[in-house]
Amino acid sequence: MKKHLSTLSALLALTALAACGKPGTTDNLAASSEVPEAAAAETNDTYAKEPENDAAAAAPVVPSETQPPKSPVVETAFDPKNATIIIDGQKIVLKDGLFQAPAAPGSASLVTTRYLGKDAHGDLTNDGKDDRAYFITHDGGGSGVFYYVVVAINSATGYKTTNAFLVGDRIEPQSLRITANRLEVTFLGRAKDEPMAAKPSRPSVLLLKVTPGGKLEGLMK
Repeated sequence: MKKHLSTLSALLALTALAACGKPGTTDNLAASSEVPEAAAAETNDTYAKEPENDAAAAAPVVPSETQPPKSPVVETAFDPKNATIIIDGQKIVLKDGLFQAPAAPGSASLVTTRYLGKDAHGDLTNDGKDDRAYFITHDGGGSGVFYYVVVAINSATGYKTTNAFLVGDRIEPQSLRITANRLEVTFLGRAKDEPMAAKPSRPSVLLLKVTPGGKLEGLMK
């Protein structure tokens, strides 16, 4: 009888120990399972925020409305018909393409200067800006009609005209062309033994340049 009681007591003790161990195991598992869930939640939050940051970084920068827009640079227009030129040291002011003045005080003969045209555009001063070349005629009141070329230099302060360069007397101007920082003047002239009364028919070419000082002169000078 005592032997049965001892065995029963031992079984009850083992059962009690087993019952006491189960809650502890459950608590440990529950505690250990909380760590991955928290880490997963933190990881998910991190990945969820990244697209927002990327979107903010990729958003275009909008300029402030208080900054005034930049005004485009507009070059001053040049009108050769209303420009001042120098011919043989004499200042001539064209108005609507024409200048007239008495050849001498009280003289009926008039000095007449006209804008002829045949304009050419191009860079003659090697500064990247287009200059302008054109023909003018100058009649001093005698028998001759002289043809000149003038260049309007496009400078930082506006256009400035060069001296008028004489091409010839009673010639027939053909064209002007600016290339490689030089001015090519083509015209019909005469041979040296031909009289001035003869009609110009000899093709001729004159090459001009603009010096650093703004003077128009022959290229070979």
